[in-house]
Amino acid sequence: MPRKTTYVLDTSVYLTNAECIYAFKTHDIHVPLKVFEEIDKHKKRQDAVGAQARKIIRIWDGLRCSGSLDKGVQIRKGLGIVKSISASGILDDDLPRDLDIKIPDHLIIATALKAQRESTRKVVLVSRDINMRVIADAVGLESQDFQNNQVVDNSENIYEGYTTVLVDDQIIDRFYEKQNVYLENKGLHPNQYVMMVSNANEKKNSFRSLYK
Repeated sequence: MPRKTTYVLDTSVYLTNAECIYAFKTHDIHVPLKVFEEIDKHKKRQDAVGAQARKIIRIWDGLRCSGSLDKGVQIRKGLGIVKSISASGILDDDLPRDLDIKIPDHLIIATALKAQRESTRKVVLVSRDINMRVIADAVGLESQDFQNNQVVDNSENIYEGYTTVLVDDQIIDRFYEKQNVYLENKGLHPNQYVMMVSNANEKKNSFRSLYK
């Protein structure tokens, strides 16, 4: 039997696709308490990011009704568990002095490093934020990106009425400046709604842009 991996998902992953929680098969997902707090800040947004924030909160609440997130709850039959983890007990060696735990991303990385220190399993940080993945690698924490197409086993709400497309910052800037924007045809269709998300900063996006 393949050895289980512990995945620590960054806030950016949930805000891109709340269904990400179903994508890691029998492996476990650990959620830093800081991620819960960061998600809460976005729940009132009236855009796609806000919709994903509200959805993952509902998913967590449903799981909480089946058990304790503190002790770990099975996500679904045949899948791993989801468990909350705290930054309490972080050691000086868990985070270089160059980084500041007052910064949310750094605190999430430090929490993942603590989980790595306390576990015999491989711990992987998953983030849509390129710079966060680079920092994680620099401090000895394995990291990887998350792609929407990793979520394939929940057919109930696969299509959200739009498609997310990663683009350069300049394309989003041109969109807001009301200039013409052209995207590579990556399976897009005429009159389809897309959400363009910066490939360098997931918080920078445009929604309701119509692909023609």
